[in-house]
Amino acid sequence: FEFIVVNDNSTDATNQILKKIKDPRLKIITNKAKLGLTTSLNICLKRSKGEFIARMDADDIARRDRFTKQVNFLDKYKEIGVVGSWVELIDHNGKKRGILKFPLSHQEISKKIFLFNPLRHSTVMFRKELIYKYGFYDEKLDGAEDYDLWLRLGKFTKIANIGLPLLKYRLHDERVSEKEERKVLKAAIMARIKAIRFYNYPFWKLLYLIKPILTYFIPSKVKKVFLKQ
Repeated sequence: FEFIVVNDNSTDATNQILKKIKDPRLKIITNKAKLGLTTSLNICLKRSKGEFIARMDADDIARRDRFTKQVNFLDKYKEIGVVGSWVELIDHNGKKRGILKFPLSHQEISKKIFLFNPLRHSTVMFRKELIYKYGFYDEKLDGAEDYDLWLRLGKFTKIANIGLPLLKYRLHDERVSEKEERKVLKAAIMARIKAIRFYNYPFWKLLYLIKPILTYFIPSKVKKVFLKQ
């Protein structure tokens, strides 16, 4: 396999650490300017040579047999183009905090995909040919670029999750800012609207947008009052 790492114009010691790793499988891409996650992901995809793409974030930990299980799964089930898994939640010290479970079958995922994103992005492995056939990550939907991709690919291939935690997902003490939360929520709303307009999802699924749209427009102070009650 090839291990492609994008250093998105970081200001820490990332570049020095990467240069110390002497492994021919490691391929480093250094952005001269900060381009953001979604653009960096597309750069990775265009540089990759493999049949399968495995996605992961820098602060998570993959189980040693993750590749084995997912490659075997995709080899066995040719009709499935995207596979994720459950995740083990860990804190900043690496202590286990629980298991996050997602629906397993394509049927379950199809039923629930408009309610929430049924795949954890950093657990996913998919067939690269699908990207070249049906499109890369949408850089206009930063924060929900993966959600948009699953909504799109779900119309052309089957999607599944393996019912095992193949990744340790790190929870951080720092809270996500309200601005960041609103950005992700808005992107997820736009991804659903795009799916109805362009991916042939039925119009009645607009009903699923009522709750997220209300959540987006309710001021944070009002939300806190409801939470206290």
